[in-house]
Amino acid sequence: MAARLVKGRHGVAPGQAGVGAAGGAGALGAGAGVAGAGVAGAGVAGALSAVAATGANVADGSKRGLLPQIPPSARLLLLGSFPGEESLKHSQYYAHARNQFWRLLGDVLDEPLPALPYSQRLTRIAHHHVGVWDIIVGCERKGSLDGDIRNAEFSQFEWLARHAPKLRVVALNGQKAGSARRRIEALGYEVLLLPSSSPAYTLSYAKKLEAWQALRDHVGSMGRRR
Repeated sequence: MAARLVKGRHGVAPGQAGVGAAGGAGALGAGAGVAGAGVAGAGVAGALSAVAATGANVADGSKRGLLPQIPPSARLLLLGSFPGEESLKHSQYYAHARNQFWRLLGDVLDEPLPALPYSQRLTRIAHHHVGVWDIIVGCERKGSLDGDIRNAEFSQFEWLARHAPKLRVVALNGQKAGSARRRIEALGYEVLLLPSSSPAYTLSYAKKLEAWQALRDHVGSMGRRR
């Protein structure tokens, strides 16, 4: 399976992307960052307040996602759907041992990501100007399957133009994440559709990696080890 690249024109003017957009989902992104490299300013307090229940099951039975991990230097953003139960439990992206995300991305970047502590994984991918987030910031769901997601609260992406002005390519990890393609294209980003790293998608690892290698075209000038 080959990855599909959908090209758009990155023409978002800086004034179009206010940090801390109105509403919970927009505010969520305002304080995002890697190891303290988040957006500075008044939007941070609002962002932290908006995601007070991040990574947890809240009183009404809904679930909150994880904070975006997007360095201001990001040129490539990987978007999933919504964290599974194991990821929510540990407050880590792709924490399930069978999810192949870190192995795939590590092979693309020539980095031993699966062998590293989570904080070091984030530091390494930030060094390569890569960010991670999800298309959904909150929902109702029993278990971890995307097909069981109900009442989804979708991420807002307009703030990215100011936070990460060099961002050009957004890669969507799996079919559910791929449903955000039109929204991402409308903001002028190039969109890359990837086969899911989830163990629920039974394509062989070799075939998945073949498709994920398309990311190399967008990390080659980002300090990737050769």
